[in-house]
Amino acid sequence: MRVLHINGDYRTCNLHGAMKRHLDKMGVKSTVFVPLSVDKEKIRKTEADVSYEYCFNRIDRIFFYRKSGKIRKHLEKNVKNSSFDVIHAYTLFTNGNVAYEIGKKYKIPYVVAIRNTDIYAFLKYRPYLKKRAIKILREAKKIFFLSDSYREMFLKKYVPDIYMDDICSKIAVIPNGIDDYWLENKFEPDPAETITLSKHNNIKVMYAGDITKLKNLLPVACALQELNNEGWNFSYTIVGEVKEPEMKARLAKYDFIKFISKITKEELCPEYRKNHIFVMTSLFETFGLVYAEAMSQGLPVIYSEGQGFDRQFKEGEVGYHVPPSDVKKIKSAIMEVIKNYNRLHANCLKRAEKFSWERICGVYYKIYDELIKNT
Repeated sequence: MRVLHINGDYRTCNLHGAMKRHLDKMGVKSTVFVPLSVDKEKIRKTEADVSYEYCFNRIDRIFFYRKSGKIRKHLEKNVKNSSFDVIHAYTLFTNGNVAYEIGKKYKIPYVVAIRNTDIYAFLKYRPYLKKRAIKILREAKKIFFLSDSYREMFLKKYVPDIYMDDICSKIAVIPNGIDDYWLENKFEPDPAETITLSKHNNIKVMYAGDITKLKNLLPVACALQELNNEGWNFSYTIVGEVKEPEMKARLAKYDFIKFISKITKEELCPEYRKNHIFVMTSLFETFGLVYAEAMSQGLPVIYSEGQGFDRQFKEGEVGYHVPPSDVKKIKSAIMEVIKNYNRLHANCLKRAEKFSWERICGVYYKIYDELIKNT
């Protein structure tokens, strides 16, 4: 089984490397084509079966079809396209349009993923590309979303009724996996231990990620401040890189907040274990791997309603969704976690296995295999 992966984010997204390694173990012969801007720093490292190609410049980004044509020409020049059984495009537009053209020319079936940038960059600011998007999706053999919430939003907003049944029939919702480290080092609780959270305890809330406006940390701080004013004793640990110093300055006014700079996963693991609840109410979030990391260490999660992690599980199974900026709802969700803590804690440890790359790549392998057999 030979698969061509067209993936412009492979250089900067470690999880795609993990996916390739697991597919390799399953016997998939993967070639990754990574189209890059000539403005990017040149790649020094080399990987077998990974082709980094500098295809376009800053101006080309403005002209979709010109940029796409340059990527396609580089791919045809540097990769033997006719030898592949399946093409996997990791975005609808930048990667998917190339897969559409190559697939049509060489008669190779392709699958395509729809990501955050497709919805909030291309379709939002380049609505004239909607017809092209539908054409790519109609010719695709399979369409991937990371979550049900994104699938529903995309279908409702961008797919005409006339094509709805055809496109829906090809959709698979497959989450991203987390680094193997987290499941290999999953927290193992004492079966006899019961955790009690009350006003008599210091209840520790945590966030891990960049400190930006988009991550929407202030409503969480406000919710915790109100709870502390009501007699609770919450602390809030924020782990991550300060991308917007003004946001840190506003958060630093709360005396119950502790900041920790960006750290390695080996250092982050014990930080998760020191805390009780993970809260991230981002304004936009394609998926949010940190939710799954926190679950692997037994932390119930509070996440944004309608964003990528929402509906990965039934409401109340591993945590609760909230409108991202609704302080009252955030407070209520925290209280629900406290009330149901031991059940949620146990569920998180069990359900974290959903994000195993071995399991996820098994799903992809089955899809590739079925496409090859039916072609």
